Amino acid sequence: IRLKVERIRVRRSDNGSTLGVVTISIGVGCYRQGDNAESLIHRADMALYAAKNNGRNQVMLESI
Repeated sequence: IRLKVERIRVRRSDNGSTLGVVTISIGVGCYRQGDNAESLIHRADMALYAAKNNGRNQVMLESI
């Protein structure tokens, strides 16, 4: 998904010129027995910020 999004070229509707590249960072949290939604989302969010702080445009798995 990340690579496919990176290939998208955003263009102006009036003249078709390229505006730039879109990239995404993704944080992945793994369900652990006894998790609730809040704890799982928190770990995924921490992984997302680690991906952004590590240069963006990447997928980061939570620290296990």
